[in-house]
Amino acid sequence: MTNSQKHLDAVYRAKSAEELAAVYNDWSESYDDDLTALGHGAPTAVIALVCRHVAPDAGPLLDCGAGTGRLGQWLSWFGYGPITGIDISDGMLAKARQRDAYAKLRKMALGDHLDFPDRSFATAVAAGVFTAQHAPAESFEEICRVVRPGGQVVFSIRCDEDKGETYLAKADELEARGIWRREGECAVYPVFAEVPEKAHITNQVLAYRLL
Repeated sequence: MTNSQKHLDAVYRAKSAEELAAVYNDWSESYDDDLTALGHGAPTAVIALVCRHVAPDAGPLLDCGAGTGRLGQWLSWFGYGPITGIDISDGMLAKARQRDAYAKLRKMALGDHLDFPDRSFATAVAAGVFTAQHAPAESFEEICRVVRPGGQVVFSIRCDEDKGETYLAKADELEARGIWRREGECAVYPVFAEVPEKAHITNQVLAYRLL
């Protein structure tokens, strides 16, 4: 098993936010190279739906689970921003700062209260965050609170396991409550295209508009 696959298995086995943050701290230096080798596709798919549904001049953007900042950097190249990023890992945030793509980077955990006023952002994005042992489905409530009406939330979910059903059920509940409306999605795709033993792991990206 490669070092990248060991780290990947470790994040899916984490039993707490503290354990997950520790794994990502340890992985931060090689994270980008490792994900490239694994054929990781979540950031690219999220960017595609952002570009389809969000105008570059829409306003402030929140990157939920920014990691090393690849998603924020790529979005900044397309003219999106200013971008604020949050993550649970100090190591990941340190790598994100090196990209010089973020107006602000702060340590926060999805599932907890987000330390932003209501309606702070025009858009929120998340890639690779709504998956096993990561952010809970209840995180959607706080994300919706900090995104203004008419704004967009674009995120990937893991959909090859029961967790995906949990995320979709929460998204449907918010839609039934009139909080947001689904406006787009991509086809289900393999997350780690270059690793046959991980071929069962699939994602889908969804786009919602706040009402």
